[in-house]
Amino acid sequence: MKKGIFWIIDESLVCVMVECDSSGTPLETVEFSAKSGNNFNHKLEWKKINKKTTNGKPYNYYHRGRVEIKNNKATVYINPLANMNEIQEKIIKSFNLESINLVFKSDGSVHYQALIDAE
Repeated sequence: MKKGIFWIIDESLVCVMVECDSSGTPLETVEFSAKSGNNFNHKLEWKKINKKTTNGKPYNYYHRGRVEIKNNKATVYINPLANMNEIQEKIIKSFNLESINLVFKSDGSVHYQALIDAE
């Protein structure tokens, strides 16, 4: 299973993730960018992604979310407009979450708002 962050671009996922155990401890060497020190920061990681992939848009342009794993449970925080079955299935497959308790939480906070919605 993996934890990390993602964006939804044209119904595809762009992910920054790391393999971890069921408590969220990384199973490989990783340098986290989030202030918490145990996950990735959308703004900082976006700068590392090829502009061809990002279409030259800012990090908060597309719908995005985060996968956190703790105590044998995965929680996916996601923009409410992107919290659809087909996107959930892509997240489950990409982050290998088939064998863990899983909860999707629509997060309508400013943190997950997307500029694409204003167009």
